[in-house]
Amino acid sequence: MSEGFVSKLLNPKDRLGVMRLHAILTGDLGRQGEKPGRTDYSKELLSPKTKSGFDYLHVAKADRVSYFDVRPEALPAPHLKLHIEPQSVSAQFLSHKKAKVLRPMFYLPYEQNGTARMTLSEPDGYNGDEVRFFATATIDGCSVYIEGPSNAPKVTHINAAAISPTTRVDPWDQKQLKIQAKIADMDARFVQVQRRTGHVLERPHYMVEEKRELKALKKRFAQTKGIPYQQIGMYDPFGAVLGFQDGGHWTFYVQKSAKFDWRRRPEDPPRLMQSSLWVHEVLEIWPNGPNHYRQV
Repeated sequence: MSEGFVSKLLNPKDRLGVMRLHAILTGDLGRQGEKPGRTDYSKELLSPKTKSGFDYLHVAKADRVSYFDVRPEALPAPHLKLHIEPQSVSAQFLSHKKAKVLRPMFYLPYEQNGTARMTLSEPDGYNGDEVRFFATATIDGCSVYIEGPSNAPKVTHINAAAISPTTRVDPWDQKQLKIQAKIADMDARFVQVQRRTGHVLERPHYMVEEKRELKALKKRFAQTKGIPYQQIGMYDPFGAVLGFQDGGHWTFYVQKSAKFDWRRRPEDPPRLMQSSLWVHEVLEIWPNGPNHYRQV
């Protein structure tokens, strides 16, 4: 089954259908509360680097190619989980009673309050299958910048958790100011490392937080469950940035998702609360995203 998901994602005719139906957790989401999806292996990929006195992290040439599978998981709700290993022959999974052969990918982790960066090109001497898939760690407030030529773009994932932290009880006007402070900080760091004009995917592009917009989103989700939207409890937005190489050129998409807790009946006690991971939109962000996403 999981091999089927990988093949469909790599097939231009099938990938949007998969992304629209299945939330894909791409790792590092799960450090707080019950959010799922952490990919521990990814942390080993980042190495320190300095440019003009600015310290950041990058995926070195020798570490660029990882190997992946996309596997269905049931908890906290049905979704697809990106599984990453450092070698093409899986150390964990079997296929027809033999070690499963994984497909190559480029993976960019994130560092809390840090700047992580990589180039999507195969290192010198690489003789494996063509790398056609990219993902960065799950985003839930970070900014992701894409720049460069379509055959070898650079991707930068920046986190600003410590800058003007937001809370669930912030008034909207105050929360907006905090979000803009985070964005300004991340932009300033990107400028330190960028080489070309970049397109940025940022928090307001994939996280629905404004009161009226969130109410409309909850109503859309409630319709899929056949319940009043008032029976929806906790809401946690997140996103996935996925890249695909076809014919030597990369295209990037954002999958906008959310975790909803909800009750089938209004009288149901908390122990009967259900959870769903729901995709509410998938959009191309690069190279054909200038009408949606800001340039830096």
